[in-house]
Amino acid sequence: MKTLILSLCALPALLGAVDFPIPQKSTGPYEVCISAPSTEHDDSGYIVAFRERKTGEMIGSTGQLGGYAAPKVAAETTEVLWHPSGEFVAFTDRGTKHSKELHVYSLRGGKPAKLEYRDYVQNALGRVGAVEVGLHAISTPLSWEDDVLTVKLYFSVDDTKTGRNFYETMVKLRLRHGPQEEPRLGLLSVEEPKNPKG
Repeated sequence: MKTLILSLCALPALLGAVDFPIPQKSTGPYEVCISAPSTEHDDSGYIVAFRERKTGEMIGSTGQLGGYAAPKVAAETTEVLWHPSGEFVAFTDRGTKHSKELHVYSLRGGKPAKLEYRDYVQNALGRVGAVEVGLHAISTPLSWEDDVLTVKLYFSVDDTKTGRNFYETMVKLRLRHGPQEEPRLGLLSVEEPKNPKG
């Protein structure tokens, strides 16, 4: 049974922005929330804000995200998965009705930095002889096991003969973050994609 931590992101933000708490299991020093320019129905996009969990102080944010859901809905559908250290976080953002992109950030030392990784979607496409998704590309972070992040990827490919085909695969990303090195994320493995219906 998951325990959801009450978020200080529910407090009013400065400069007229409105914050929407994201359900998340965080026992570390930080939390994430959706922050938008005005109201829950504003469709001009939003950011994901990184805050000190105890004080609610904002330490940084992503660039503008969104494109499909209004901020309130985005806060309800964004999936957040914290690394055991509480200093790294993986979360999703829905760019379209049929897509969810994975974002991974380091918050080490209270300084948010996006961690780039190799394009595992393109890797998975190559394994089924395709170069682009048909319509769907949904990434779901499942677990951190030590420094290995497991992500489920669900995607579709259009074929002129067989129509739209659906696939699912498991992706593993390895986090490297020694005391004297900059955190980085490497692609560890992509399983052979399979039809989720067997």
